[in-house]
Amino acid sequence: MANTCVGVVRRRPCRMAEHLGRLLESRPEVREPFELGFAAMNACSWDQAIGHFQTAVTATNGPGLVALHNLIGVCHYTQGRPGEALKAFQESARLADQYGDQQGRSRALGNLGLIFHHNGQLDRALVLLEQALAIANDANDAWASAIQLGYTGNVYHDKGDLDRALQPMRPRWPYHATSGTSGALRHT
Repeated sequence: MANTCVGVVRRRPCRMAEHLGRLLESRPEVREPFELGFAAMNACSWDQAIGHFQTAVTATNGPGLVALHNLIGVCHYTQGRPGEALKAFQESARLADQYGDQQGRSRALGNLGLIFHHNGQLDRALVLLEQALAIANDANDAWASAIQLGYTGNVYHDKGDLDRALQPMRPRWPYHATSGTSGALRHT
């Protein structure tokens, strides 16, 4: 892995969707601890990052809380603390509803779906990931839609439903599975 850090149980870059919202535009008492926390994340100093983000949480009320709780969840999950991550992402989703932050809600639901997927709760993961995908599609957020499609496809793959895993890609992909058991692909 390109970004492996000592002492990290789970670090797969691009696995959890970070949501920054408008934190870079926030007041200095929020922005400064956020920036310190983000720098600590990039240095794989997860507990330090959480501390900075929690400082920012106490200095704000409003939509910035959605992004801060999401980042706290990413830090917890990356360290192998899925229970704490779950709480942070649930709070992020709740706050996103409260403040009408659709992008934040999509990211939080997607991250919750990943936790349930990694814990083998595939049906619960699908519900959350499909909700995240619908929100991303409604918001015309191509990046989030692509990520959620991939995550959803991975869950269908793990359920053994390869047709459903590939279904969203078929209209965009010039390949399809040939009949038979080989699973070979051929150009159309």
